[in-house]
Amino acid sequence: MITRVLRTLLRHTLLFLLYGTLGVVLALVGAYVIVLEQRADLEPWHSAKFDLEFTAARAGEVTTLEAYLQVEEAVFRQLEEQV
Repeated sequence: MITRVLRTLLRHTLLFLLYGTLGVVLALVGAYVIVLEQRADLEPWHSAKFDLEFTAARAGEVTTLEAYLQVEEAVFRQLEEQV
């Protein structure tokens, strides 16, 4: 009799923990989706594509700080043209 009560209590406790965990996970996912939906839209300069942008492929071409600053200036000029 006592083992039956203990088994039932253990079963209900495990179900409570399972459903509680599932509820917390669903609430966190829902909150995360709400936070993501409330973000501001991207501005044009966030998604602009630049031909002159410094990349790993171009790293061999830019060996000094002056060369990097020239590339950076060219990218900003291109940004001004696009935006």
